[in-house]
Amino acid sequence: MDYLKELGSLALASRMKRVVDSLRQEVKTIYASNQVNFDVSLMPLMKLVDHKGSVEVNEASTLLGISQPAITQFCNKLVRRGLVQLKLADGDHRKRKISLTRKGREELKKLNTIWKSMSTVLDDILTKSDHNLIEALGSMETEMQQIPYNQRVEKHLTEARSPVEILDFTDELANHFKTLNYEWIEKYFEVEDTDEFKLSNPRKEIIDRGGFIYFAKQDGKIVGTTAMIKVSNGIYEIAKMAVTENHQKKGIGKKLLKHVLKKAKEQNFGKLVLYSNTNLAPAINMYFDEGFRVIPKDDHHNNRANIKMQLIL
Repeated sequence: MDYLKELGSLALASRMKRVVDSLRQEVKTIYASNQVNFDVSLMPLMKLVDHKGSVEVNEASTLLGISQPAITQFCNKLVRRGLVQLKLADGDHRKRKISLTRKGREELKKLNTIWKSMSTVLDDILTKSDHNLIEALGSMETEMQQIPYNQRVEKHLTEARSPVEILDFTDELANHFKTLNYEWIEKYFEVEDTDEFKLSNPRKEIIDRGGFIYFAKQDGKIVGTTAMIKVSNGIYEIAKMAVTENHQKKGIGKKLLKHVLKKAKEQNFGKLVLYSNTNLAPAINMYFDEGFRVIPKDDHHNNRANIKMQLIL
């Protein structure tokens, strides 16, 4: 039994390291059998210098996604082997450019032959698997660059320790609807007369007119809110979504939105619309993720609204 496989995704890093270690050892064996003395870790930098002709150290760091100290260390190894040379960049003596030496170009001819065979064999192995590992790794890297793994885990732990409860509107909670919305509106925009009117009279202006208001509760505190305002039969506007600042980036806004979508589908609503501002990028992206799309904007009671989105249910 392979216990690492039994651990599933929890052992992903360990299994990837095992594969990498195995491949590195295999490559060392290939080099040795072909009388090549070359460090496995230096291949990406060597290929990049060959491709670019010459490359600055900081540019190589950016293109390879490897720290500048590590690139410098790799350079020093290649310099000691006589395969590359470092020269000060023209016009800026703070920068150094890496280029191949004559010995490096000769060594590269032999290495390229080996690397071509290695690539062909690896491609064959990958095509025989159920998934394209290279594409999967690319997708995973892109996803983890957007929100780092450690932040996702911390968010998940926070939610597990302090679950978010979604509450329906009550008159006792009405003041939270106003204070939470005032907090974000005053931070980014200005409170308008229409804001004051609806936020001060949520039962009369929203609930009694067929709308809904929900609250997010965590650790015994009301930390978020949103509303569904009735536009006409089957059409509702999502409005007045707010999460208090020290509880943002914890997925509370998304929980409120998903709750609204669930309720809208249960009620067989036909369409949801919302108005927002393009400066609120995280909110706009959240709406896109849930299937909302931009439509032409008509007049709206808030001057700050410069985008309209809708979701057909």
